[in-house]
Amino acid sequence: MKMTQPPKELSLWGVTKYSDLKLREELSDESSVLRYLTHGSLVEIIKRNDSITLFDGKRDYWYYVKSDSLTGWIFGAYIDIFNDIISAERKCEQILFNTYEKPLE
Repeated sequence: MKMTQPPKELSLWGVTKYSDLKLREELSDESSVLRYLTHGSLVEIIKRNDSITLFDGKRDYWYYVKSDSLTGWIFGAYIDIFNDIISAERKCEQILFNTYEKPLE
């Protein structure tokens, strides 16, 4: 019998790619929704499950995240992941204030 390993612990940051992104109670598309996150929301990534899942035509991990005081699961294809909070905050500002850098001509 194969033993299931606990989710991998992480210390990363994420920024939501879409509006009305569902923060779920469990790592399932049928799980209860705890909150809807807006485009550009900053989340702290606490851990991820060990197996890649096919969801909504995309393959990715489910991530256990903290948003304000709530914790829940988000499907990885719907967030940009960063190694540090400064980079994640920069991305949030770009989204929220539409300050994308223009390419050099």
